[in-house]
Amino acid sequence: MLLIFWDTKEETKVKKEIKNSLGRIYRNLLKDSFFSMYKKHSVKLIFTDSKKIKELNKTYRKKNEATDVLSFRELDTNQDFPLLQEKNSLGEIYINYQWIKEENEKMEKWGSGQELPSILLLHGLLHLLGFDHEKDDGEMEKLEKKLREKLIK
Repeated sequence: MLLIFWDTKEETKVKKEIKNSLGRIYRNLLKDSFFSMYKKHSVKLIFTDSKKIKELNKTYRKKNEATDVLSFRELDTNQDFPLLQEKNSLGEIYINYQWIKEENEKMEKWGSGQELPSILLLHGLLHLLGFDHEKDDGEMEKLEKKLREKLIK
């Protein structure tokens, strides 16, 4: 189950469009054999702003800068406190909605940009599953590209 939260302001109509689009993508992901084992798991997706994501990035990754997406695996965050773990939760994905809006303005000049939330959801989800593009030999990037071509149209 994909649970979507907003820690930033946006029109209700836009929120609904994004929720519907991401729900469709998430359901399609779960149909893919790679993700099918996670059907009973939940993912929290939080749309936030550059200030909040910068704080999270500084606190948890020691990087004093805003980024587009951050993922926090359930197993990584509560290993010392198993009673606090949410059963069947993969974790949380924070998406910098301010970044999306800025990038969409740039990309719309070229007739694109509507798929950014879906791309960031997929990227964050792969991190929740343990992939790390900063440490692997391009494995995550190849898989992400393959899934984007298949699922995000």
